[in-house]
Amino acid sequence: MVVTKADVYEKMIWAERPVCPHCGQSMRIWECVETGCSCGTGWGTPYLFVCMNDQCPPYTRGWASTRKHYGRCFSYRCIGFPDSDNTEMMMVMSSGDCLPGLVSEDTITGDQARGTDADVHVQELRRLFEAGDLEALMDRLFSREVHYKVRMRAAEFIGDMGRVDAIEPLRSHRFFNEHVRETVERTTERVLEQTGVIECPYCKEIITAGLKMCPECKRGLL
Repeated sequence: MVVTKADVYEKMIWAERPVCPHCGQSMRIWECVETGCSCGTGWGTPYLFVCMNDQCPPYTRGWASTRKHYGRCFSYRCIGFPDSDNTEMMMVMSSGDCLPGLVSEDTITGDQARGTDADVHVQELRRLFEAGDLEALMDRLFSREVHYKVRMRAAEFIGDMGRVDAIEPLRSHRFFNEHVRETVERTTERVLEQTGVIECPYCKEIITAGLKMCPECKRGLL
């Protein structure tokens, strides 16, 4: 499986936060972006854990040390890597919560709820499902602007509807997100089972199960 930026972030927001080895404070999630001293692209991961404690010794001592040795005003924050106990120092030029790319705790809380029944977008999907609005559910599923977890829930609701006319659009659309694609494949198989139809192995047309010959391509079926 290809590990995407979204996969790394998803794993980190549910992981136990590491603590800074220098001050013992819980670290926060940081998206690797330009900090003023580095571009943030050389860490080998799109997200890192970072100590944002302004009383952390490397941070408090770094300002004076860098002015003395380099004649520049910057300091250091401790960073940790996903799936590793390794830590390093990252140069920073800002104080407090001004670090570009720092993910807020409110954002993390919201992202943890994404795709659950508490998500307002999922609640909208449920209303569409109850209204029997297959077209609107398909629109949410096909839109790459919609969060992939919400798209997965849209596919599940479509599966619950069990409509034959959902099969062809699901089969023909190209899904780039692997999680969405796998959910759609399971949904399609569920709809096929619920509706008593099969896909012709030769022409791929949707036909009634149990036929000895495909009415579309006229080829025999076992």
